[in-house]
Amino acid sequence: MNKTLPSMESIKELAPSKVAFFAGSFNPPHMGHLRIAEKILAEYTDYFVFCPHSFNPRKKNRLAPLEHRRNLLSLLSEDSPLSEKILLCPENYDLGVQSIEFAKISEDLESSKISTFIVCGSDSFDYGYNTDIGHISHIIVQRNSTSGNYPMYLTGNYKIIPEISRDSSVFIRAILSQGGKHPVPKVDEYIKEQNLY
Repeated sequence: MNKTLPSMESIKELAPSKVAFFAGSFNPPHMGHLRIAEKILAEYTDYFVFCPHSFNPRKKNRLAPLEHRRNLLSLLSEDSPLSEKILLCPENYDLGVQSIEFAKISEDLESSKISTFIVCGSDSFDYGYNTDIGHISHIIVQRNSTSGNYPMYLTGNYKIIPEISRDSSVFIRAILSQGGKHPVPKVDEYIKEQNLY
């Protein structure tokens, strides 16, 4: 994946199509994130956009700089057979998808024949959820540790897919902090070169 979108507006060039947006810390990204992208591309959408965000108030861990997390997502995705359909949100967009701004972007894209989908883990709903985006179609990745109370936040269509991976950024950070390796060699090499985690 070497496709960073120049702007959210540029997604309109993909019309007509279905585009999934997956926001997260990706601190660091792992194969579970890539497997989610590949499954959704294979079964639901034409394009998949990773949207790493700059801040997550629910996570107390130190985030690696956004630029590095973006580079790690690129490295992780570049060998995927679907890499041409895996995109990165614009460098100047770091708000994720749980915002009024994203709701406006989605409405604008929908008016240009881009069907938008928010991809999230079912645990996203355990902390409350922004009802401003509840009308946008969702693809929810089920996680065993969650309550499943998402319907109360969503007024739009949603699909639930089973858990794809038990990979965890928390677990990978713990391994890295003890001198271990990221499971993807080129990602591990970058992490070591940049002295991350």
